[in-house]
Amino acid sequence: MPSMKSTQAMPTTSPWVALAILYVISAFSLADRFILSILAPAIQTDLQLNDFMMGLLVGPAIAVVYSVMCVPLGHLADRVNRVRLLSACLAIWSVFTALGGLTVNAWQLALTRFGVAAAEGGGAPSSISLIADYFPPERRALASAIHASATSVGMFIAFGIGGFVAQHLGWRVALVMIGMPGLLLAGVSLLWLREPNRGECDGPTADP
Repeated sequence: MPSMKSTQAMPTTSPWVALAILYVISAFSLADRFILSILAPAIQTDLQLNDFMMGLLVGPAIAVVYSVMCVPLGHLADRVNRVRLLSACLAIWSVFTALGGLTVNAWQLALTRFGVAAAEGGGAPSSISLIADYFPPERRALASAIHASATSVGMFIAFGIGGFVAQHLGWRVALVMIGMPGLLLAGVSLLWLREPNRGECDGPTADP
């Protein structure tokens, strides 16, 4: 027998508008994750860090925590409102990015990077799941490809804009300026994105 559809209303936001919002969120996610790479020389000098300590902050501090948190947050995204989860994670990692500009030693900076990595673990699972429910099967590959291209934009924000700001205003200002737009984006996502029915674009399906 056909499965019953959820009574939840379909999203009123255009799928392409939703994709644009998710695209910008993904770009800033990458920027916040990799901004420390371009700021490393200035941070090393200011906080008097050796190469090994700086390497830990740039690499493992993000990679390990991000990899660990992706699984439970992805599991959570399967069960809760994905728009709210994505918006909350976005706000948290943005705040931690900006807080990095206020740190005075390596341990404080490491804690902010742990916060960035942990919250970003919920970004990709929520976004990918939303795209799958905003677009029908015949458009998902295109939508996913567009979303994936945000990586290049994120790199430009981190290395281009972040490097320019750091050169003229310092690495602390660069972290704050890269992090703060995420709070605005979190508000935009809550206002403009709507939680779609899971599997709504797949059409009626038979019970297994």
